Amino acid sequence: KSNDGTRQVSSFQAFAVSIASRVGTGNLAGVATAIAVGGAGAVFWMWVSAAAAMLLKYAETVLALRHRCRDRDGMYHGGAMYYIKKGINKKGLASIIATFFALFCIFSSLTTGSIIQINAAAEAAYASFRTPPIIIGIIIALLSAVSLFGKKASKISEITVRLVPAMTLIFICLSLTVIFTNIKQIPNIFTLIIRGAFSQNSAIGGILGYIFSKGVRFGVTKGLFSNEAGCGTSTIAHAQANNTSPSAQGVWGIFEVFFDTIVLCTMTAFVLLLNYSDSVPDVGGGVTITLSAYTTQLGPIANTVLSISIILFAFATILCWAYYGCECVRFITKRKYAIDVYLIIYLLSIIYGASAPSSLVWEIADLSICVMMSINTICICQMSETVVKLSEKKKVKQIASPSFL
Repeated sequence: KSNDGTRQVSSFQAFAVSIASRVGTGNLAGVATAIAVGGAGAVFWMWVSAAAAMLLKYAETVLALRHRCRDRDGMYHGGAMYYIKKGINKKGLASIIATFFALFCIFSSLTTGSIIQINAAAEAAYASFRTPPIIIGIIIALLSAVSLFGKKASKISEITVRLVPAMTLIFICLSLTVIFTNIKQIPNIFTLIIRGAFSQNSAIGGILGYIFSKGVRFGVTKGLFSNEAGCGTSTIAHAQANNTSPSAQGVWGIFEVFFDTIVLCTMTAFVLLLNYSDSVPDVGGGVTITLSAYTTQLGPIANTVLSISIILFAFATILCWAYYGCECVRFITKRKYAIDVYLIIYLLSIIYGASAPSSLVWEIADLSICVMMSINTICICQMSETVVKLSEKKKVKQIASPSFL
């Protein structure tokens, strides 16, 4: 609670919501796809891509805090659609572009955030427990309904701030157990990565793998044209933070990319490379490849624990993207029933996605995220001077305009 008694979201809670949309099945399956396509050198290009993405993540987070609003309950609302509408000089055109962005974000939430995620969770559940996909879809949909119909962003923050660290800790413990057990082989792994970094295949594989991991993909060979850094979606979460310093919250955005790729993706890569020839088959999806690698190192128990982690990762991502979609609906229309209608459609998409063929869904997801990143990146460049000025200030005066919502 803030000094005036209203409930608000801390910087860490906003970070947890944002990273919930990024950390997930892509960190497990996307890295496996990168290595399968491009070899060990692909890991180097994931590191390079992450370094570049940190710049975009910082800029869009800074802009999100500058151009946000507060509602009558004291909660902040913001995101790329807000700073596009309020930060671009041509107001009429900016409003159209912002609405267009919000519409594509809604489409993306139903595909990237819902159907693709539950599809990966259902795959893991069936592989480990032989659970029918439709059962997983119904269970996750019911749990999501309980979480989402609380009507407040703080509810989602409270769930993810507990769920994300817990499931991430489990994954880190498994990975570190494997790495420290084989600590003498780590120098050899670095040698493999550096030697293979500049071959044509490894560069292509690394870029594909990074795209998969940032867009929270589950490792199928068909990738997206973009990654979430620069896409503008996670700015919706960061805009909630009660931080009055845009640059300080921007550093949380940088850490988000660092933690997701440099830490978690690297751990997965090291486990895969420890027994590359044995654990990474020539065929099979990324989920299967990663489960095989961890099972080889830790035994059958790792398969069970990792499958549960994949389901939890997917659940957190589904919650986060539902919030993104709600905020975009709120931006487009002030009608109260619109969010309820959206949430019902979102929950139905979870049930459908558990057993849905993913080919058409991937086409739509590719298009929506590509359009969002194109719009957002161009607008960030237009407001680059604002980013620089805000970075020189410790605090900025918050604009509160409930009527804007």
